[in-house]
Amino acid sequence: MKGKKYLILTYLLTALIVFYFSVSSEKQVISDYNVVFGFKDFFQILFKNLIASVWLLLSYVFGESIIYIFFVINGIVLGLLLSSFSSVMYLLLILPHGIIEIGAYVYLADTIMTIKSKNQGKKIVAKHFICFFLLLTLAAGIETFITPLMINFLS
Repeated sequence: MKGKKYLILTYLLTALIVFYFSVSSEKQVISDYNVVFGFKDFFQILFKNLIASVWLLLSYVFGESIIYIFFVINGIVLGLLLSSFSSVMYLLLILPHGIIEIGAYVYLADTIMTIKSKNQGKKIVAKHFICFFLLLTLAAGIETFITPLMINFLS
């Protein structure tokens, strides 16, 4: 793989382009939302993120282009989300879990491409996947339990 920096650059550049060109007539204010959080939400978020990681796993079979498509789509989602809020300050709500979540996806993508190019032992591969799962679990925990506290602070 060309490098982790290209994945992150692809993601951020896509998000910035979409954010810049997005015109949202209705800006959202965080205080309009009723924030409820709990373990049910945690497991839903974790499950959703694990389902998203299946797309990255498909790159093992279908090639590296799947990885870039994944990061472009996620960049589009981030750009549209940020453009819909009334203040860029709401980026603070995404950063704590987003950095870990995207980092976990970059780690998984790098792991998949490394496994594909080199013949690695099952123990090493298992360690990489466990590390990815732990990072994704941490991100889901922050999104579930820390982000709502930040929303209450900002609103």
